[in-house]
Amino acid sequence: MKICKVCFKNIDNECFVNDLFGVEQHDLCYSCFLKMELLLKEERILGNKIFILLKYNGFIKELIYKFKGLYDIELKNIFLEYFQDLISDKYQGYTLTFAPSSKEDDFIRGFNHVREMFSFWKGDKIDCFYKKIKFKQSDRNHLQRQKVANEIGLNIESLNGVKKLLIVDDIVTTGNTIKTCVDLVKKYKNIKIKILAVCSVK
Repeated sequence: MKICKVCFKNIDNECFVNDLFGVEQHDLCYSCFLKMELLLKEERILGNKIFILLKYNGFIKELIYKFKGLYDIELKNIFLEYFQDLISDKYQGYTLTFAPSSKEDDFIRGFNHVREMFSFWKGDKIDCFYKKIKFKQSDRNHLQRQKVANEIGLNIESLNGVKKLLIVDDIVTTGNTIKTCVDLVKKYKNIKIKILAVCSVK
C-alpha cells in the first residue's frame, strides 16, 4: 500500500492523478498537493527574473520545517514531484547549482535540503556558491539581509565549461542572496543565468 508522506492517507487509488502530472514518486496525495498555493509565475526581484513555483504559506512552512529543521528526509520529493517534468523541460541543457547553504548545518542534518529536493534532476549539477560565515537569512532583519553580498563566495573553477546556469533556492524572501549569486557569476563569467525558487514569501 502506498501512503501520502504528509497525511499518511492511502493513495493507491490516485494513480490516475499522478499519471496526469507525470509523477512517478507518488509521495504526496492530491489533497495535500491542493493545500499548496501554486504561483507558477515569473517575478522580478531586485532586478532579477525569478520563476516561482509556490507561495510560502502555512502548509509549506510547516513541511519545510519538518524536512529542513527536523531532518525528515522522507519529505524530499513532496515539494517538486508534481513539477518534475515542467522543470526538466523548461531548463533542459542547464547546469544546476544551489544557493549557498551552511556546511555545518548540512553536516548536522546529514544532507543538503535543496539538493535533495532536486534529486530528480538528470542534468549536470555543481556547487559553486558557499557561505563565508554561518548565517540564516530568516533570523535577520532587513538591513542585515542587505549585507549578504560580503558573506557569499564563488568557486570560479566549478563554472569552467558551463554555458547555461540554473540557480535554485527553496525560499526567496528579499532576494538578496540570489542577487549576490547572480552578480558574482556575472563578475567573472559570461554565462546565461536563470533562477528558480521553490517558493516565495511575497
